[in-house]
Amino acid sequence: MNTIQTFVQDMPWNKKIAILRLAKGWSQEKAANECGTTKKNYWIWESGKKYPRFNNRRCIAIAFGVPMIDIFGDISEKNAI
Repeated sequence: MNTIQTFVQDMPWNKKIAILRLAKGWSQEKAANECGTTKKNYWIWESGKKYPRFNNRRCIAIAFGVPMIDIFGDISEKNAI
């Protein structure tokens, strides 16, 4: 694993979704639409103020084309906050 991969892997999940959004060139509003939520709710996630529920995490991963585990780590529903 290279240094960039390690750096990104060690980031908190909310920073990862911010980077993924920027890499896609999406606004928060576009990301919210792609993730099936409101702009306000997406902002709350990206700011780390609230952890998305399991179904929302799945939608986020699908929208960004990244495995859930790569964004959120342990993806089991029982570990939802």
